[in-house]
Amino acid sequence: MAPGARPHAKAVARRLVWLGVAAFLPVLGSACGRMLGDVDVDTQALQGVTGGSDGEAAGGSAGSDPVGAVAGTGGRDGNGVEGFCDAGAVRCEGAALELCSPDGARWITTAICGSPTLCSAAPPRCIPPTCALDELSCDGAVLQVCNANRDGWQLLDECASAAHCVPRSRQCLAAPCRAGELTCNQSELQRCADDELGWVPLATCDSQQLCEAALESGASECVAPTCALGEQRCVESRLERCNDGRTGFEPVEECVNPVLCQLSLEGVGAACEAPACEDGQFACLSGALGLCNADRTGFDVEQFCGSEALCDVLGGSCIPAECQPGEFRCSGADLELCNTDLTGFEREEQCASAALCRGGSSDEAGCQAPACAPGEAECRSRRILLRCNDDLTGFDEVQCGVRGCDEDADPPECNRSLLGAFLD
Repeated sequence: MAPGARPHAKAVARRLVWLGVAAFLPVLGSACGRMLGDVDVDTQALQGVTGGSDGEAAGGSAGSDPVGAVAGTGGRDGNGVEGFCDAGAVRCEGAALELCSPDGARWITTAICGSPTLCSAAPPRCIPPTCALDELSCDGAVLQVCNANRDGWQLLDECASAAHCVPRSRQCLAAPCRAGELTCNQSELQRCADDELGWVPLATCDSQQLCEAALESGASECVAPTCALGEQRCVESRLERCNDGRTGFEPVEECVNPVLCQLSLEGVGAACEAPACEDGQFACLSGALGLCNADRTGFDVEQFCGSEALCDVLGGSCIPAECQPGEFRCSGADLELCNTDLTGFEREEQCASAALCRGGSSDEAGCQAPACAPGEAECRSRRILLRCNDDLTGFDEVQCGVRGCDEDADPPECNRSLLGAFLD
């Protein structure tokens, strides 16, 4: 529209409509805060999450369906109940871009996009917003406002000329700008022309906020950014990221402790790592009693119990062992060995008799060979019988007396009567 031209009838009608919209937008903007709930947040986990050109449309690549998820194992069921997911799967939940954790146990929010339509699961990224919610800009003499999806502009008013359009005034000016006056049109720092007919670009700042900071300081050049887009850092236990205006850092998530604030968590990127254990928690570690360390990143060995069975995690102590590794004992004729749990003995071998069983260490334990067989006997002389004892450790001497020893018997024995001795 040429300078000084009057808006036609339709433009007048649109102006009345959009003046009402403009009055409602500040209320809408203040009411729309980020509501994350109890989620893990990581705004740098997916490379290129804030990439893409400023003019890229949001519609086709944005969506709410998970990428790579298997039906029945990931996402939400028909009742909206959270379930397990496939490691590495990506989805959009509203404006939240989520990644399934490496163990498949939870969804991790990797980025909060500008709006649901700016969240893309394939490829996984946040499409850069065209503008900020409730942001105003001038396109020549046209005053426009950012739409609710932040992916384009809507007409708010048509000013008398470009010199009458100043975004920060939030309405068309009754009089044109004054020569030399500075303003920001999005990220562009502008100066009112000497003829007061429009605006002359001075510099393009890295963000509108940096342009506004230049105006506040009265400078005619952009303020340098404090941080880089997507930059993240840990401040004590707080995970922070560079804000959209690049004027400083904003909190993302409060981790349990500083050690669990990770900028390069494997498979995820920057995020709060989940604690491996609870304060005061005990666990058995291959026969050792472990206690959750101060950082809650794992367990430190408190005591060596000898076996898992001897770890009392509820009492936080080791149960005394019943025996030692390699220890033998005899239970009657049974040679027993200390079991692997050190909670008792198991039979290793059965000896010929209890007297032939030797306990103790592995070097000295075992079953000794019998000195004789059960029932074995011999006549030592006409009146003395030698008989294998019950322990099989040797022969017992039996005095046959006048009856004499019958060496023809099988096995030899003392004669049962004097007649037998006479016949011999």
